[in-house]
Amino acid sequence: MNTKTFYSPFKLYRIAILIWLPILNISCEEKIKIDDAELKMVMKSLEQEDLTKTKSIVIAEIDEINTKWLSIGDTSYYKYKPDAVRDGVWTNQIFDSARIITQKQLDSISAPDPLYNTPEHFRFSLPFFTKDKNLFLIYLTHYCGNLCAERSTRLYKKVNGKWVLVKYFYRSMS
Repeated sequence: MNTKTFYSPFKLYRIAILIWLPILNISCEEKIKIDDAELKMVMKSLEQEDLTKTKSIVIAEIDEINTKWLSIGDTSYYKYKPDAVRDGVWTNQIFDSARIITQKQLDSISAPDPLYNTPEHFRFSLPFFTKDKNLFLIYLTHYCGNLCAERSTRLYKKVNGKWVLVKYFYRSMS
């Protein structure tokens, strides 16, 4: 018995989508080219605001925002993946004054009573830049002690070669 394989137009359409969708996704992904020196300047602006008050601790694991781009109003922001970040972890070459530790190390320091033993520390997302690289968004958390913490999404603008905080899109404090 001779059987022929028959593909309906619907089945062919699904196969075409399965083949082309990953290729289309890769080709449409926005790439923002920023060197590590610029990222260091970005993080230095955060250090001057928050981290230089004490010999601060930065948690090595990056707070992941699971999107490649964000849009607020008519402005789009694209995630930047720097060379200085390895496997989703901040490296010492980005922060001048902060001590980089892992979450596991923080948990070890905080034991046996995390409520009272957890030291002040910060966590950051990767920055999201506009195409012209004059604005960026970043999410950060700051734990400053028992019943003291901040979570915020901040917008920064480059003014005269320096990054300046423009506004908070989200901020909660205790």
